[in-house]
Amino acid sequence: MSLRLITLFLTVCMITAHCFAEDNVVIATVNGEDITVDMMATELERIHSAQSGAVDRSDFSLEKLLNRLINDKLILHDAYALGLDQEKTVVDAVRWFRETSAYQMLLEDIQPKDWNIPEDELRAGFNRYYRRVMLRLICVIDSSLSASIADSIRAGVSMASLATHHSIDKFKTLGGDAGIYPLYDIPEDLSRQLESASPGDLFGPMFLWNTWTVVRAEAFLPPDEAIYDSVTVVIRKQLLIDKGADFRRGFIAANAAGIPVWIDTAAVDSIPIRMAQAIDESKRPVMRIGKSRELTAYDLKNKYVHRIVGRSDRDNQRVLWETLDEQYQVMMLKEIAGRRDYVEDPRLDAEASVFRDSMMVVQYLQSVIGPTVKVTDDEVKTFYDANPDRFVAPGRIRVAIITRNTLEEAQADYEKILAGADFTWIAEQFSIDEYKVRGGLRDWANLSQFPRELAVQLETAELGTCFPPLAGSDGFAVMRLVEREPGTRRTLADATPSIKSMLEQQKQIVTIENMINDLRADADIQINETALRELQVSGPAEN
Repeated sequence: MSLRLITLFLTVCMITAHCFAEDNVVIATVNGEDITVDMMATELERIHSAQSGAVDRSDFSLEKLLNRLINDKLILHDAYALGLDQEKTVVDAVRWFRETSAYQMLLEDIQPKDWNIPEDELRAGFNRYYRRVMLRLICVIDSSLSASIADSIRAGVSMASLATHHSIDKFKTLGGDAGIYPLYDIPEDLSRQLESASPGDLFGPMFLWNTWTVVRAEAFLPPDEAIYDSVTVVIRKQLLIDKGADFRRGFIAANAAGIPVWIDTAAVDSIPIRMAQAIDESKRPVMRIGKSRELTAYDLKNKYVHRIVGRSDRDNQRVLWETLDEQYQVMMLKEIAGRRDYVEDPRLDAEASVFRDSMMVVQYLQSVIGPTVKVTDDEVKTFYDANPDRFVAPGRIRVAIITRNTLEEAQADYEKILAGADFTWIAEQFSIDEYKVRGGLRDWANLSQFPRELAVQLETAELGTCFPPLAGSDGFAVMRLVEREPGTRRTLADATPSIKSMLEQQKQIVTIENMINDLRADADIQINETALRELQVSGPAEN
């Protein structure tokens, strides 16, 4: 079966119509609490949405599904009996859930639902989002190399020649000429900057397309009128998103009077500097909304890192303040929703109850099951001694590489070496990478750094073996195995954390099963066998 989501539907077979006079049939009761068809359907949908790979239909048998819900009920009943619903972790989490849901409900109540996008706005959106730009780019693996390339371009070095020499993308042979693209089809971090750019503006390094990229806008062109009718739906959706963002900003501005706002701008500005110095952020507040709603330096740093991870566009200060602005809007909306009593709105009760129950199951596993699971040093050592092959670090090798621009050049070098030519001399004369002065000799590297198929060959081949040309990041490579060191067994101290984690997980599973069996023994569980038989899990056949 291919890796895909399989659509599954829970259906009720009405074999005996009078059996199901009510829409929501009770399938079982656990200590007097019902488990219904709707609850089974909801759980099945949750399992389905969390499944990301190949699945088997047997994974969704009704018996398994019902037992899962019964076990959850038993854990919840025990958790309530232990008073876990009053623990601060659960109370704070439920409060956070209600506040988050409250401001979202506030927006649903106040935001217009009948916005119209007239033709002139559609046309303006088309001109904005589908304006075309001719791009030249250089993609490399190394961020420091990308930064050096950007500096060289700004110093006047030809971008086309640098692309031909360094780039690893398909535009390398074209001097980096990537063609013409509408702004809407360009990654957002780049397209936003291109909106106000001029021909010749350089951007980056930025982490785009899984590489470090330097981009230059060569020219701008108007949108392609031929696609207008086919993209109006997309434009309308984007303009509605824009209207929603503008509405929220206007709503906050109109309702911010009387709500105190404090921001420590110096502390905000220092976050990138402290990150560069590897200084951990504290829980000190950098923004306060109202009397007690705070954003800490630690939380802002984490959200900021999420925004900039993999980026090096030298404009991270702008991203930092954009991140702060996002948090300002959320906190203001939460404050306004709280002042309008949305947090206690009864419309939130059902979802908040489900969320509380999920948090209590987590808390139960952590505070009730967790402390009972212990793994001793002797158990770790016994597992380590019994599984020696599982704790061997990969070996190291040294290779020499000749890098060439084309496959034909690399193939010619390979054939000459097989015929007796000196590898080192060819590398020094013709290789295009920085290791040519060393005859192509590279530093020691772990076998795990190589593709699996190649690593297997490198582990067994004779020293001096020369491999046929391979496609590399800088061109085409001819590789020779120079030295090899066998892998060494990891020490017990090094392997202990992973062994302990695995054994704890295994013990936890056994402990949970035993605990559930004990809870079942003392529980009053009634199953509606007739209704259960008349349910079936149905879905499309495999392709």
